[in-house]
Amino acid sequence: MNFRLTSLLAVTAALVLGGCSTPSIHGFAKADRVTLDGLDGVWVTDDTITRIEATDDTMYVLTLNGSRHTLALAVAEIDGQHVADATLNDDDSLEYLDPILLSFIIPVHKFARLRLDGDTLEHAELKDEWVGKHAGDAVATFAEDQNLITGSSAQVRALLAKALKDEDAWESGQTFTRLVENE
Repeated sequence: MNFRLTSLLAVTAALVLGGCSTPSIHGFAKADRVTLDGLDGVWVTDDTITRIEATDDTMYVLTLNGSRHTLALAVAEIDGQHVADATLNDDDSLEYLDPILLSFIIPVHKFARLRLDGDTLEHAELKDEWVGKHAGDAVATFAEDQNLITGSSAQVRALLAKALKDEDAWESGQTFTRLVENE
């Protein structure tokens, strides 16, 4: 595949998930996925309402602010800490895209550190700048200054393990509070 087409595909994929964190071609290996007890529920911040529902033992579905777009979320435990791997849930979201644009989209993964403490959930995305400095040959650059993690699942795990030891690897993040429904 030539460089120009690869760059176009990467840019399109990055736009699908938005945000500032670095997209990745590969997510967690199935063997790395875990169930995070207590993650299900409705979570709120000042400007965001998120519903997290388990769909099987290792996958969750996020719906943001009641939108029709959802994200599939896998969780891995790396060195005793939890990291989320979010991808666009094609069952709900991709059907709304123009079929021609859809042909340019490749699935990408975005990573965020999760810290769950009772009814408080902290979500902090991996910083693109940090990835650019520390990922080595597991990262490619497109659109002149944007990073794309191209390494294997094993390289992704190693990169995330390194990031979890460095507080500067993560954005300031958001803190969510569980919305407790009246019984």
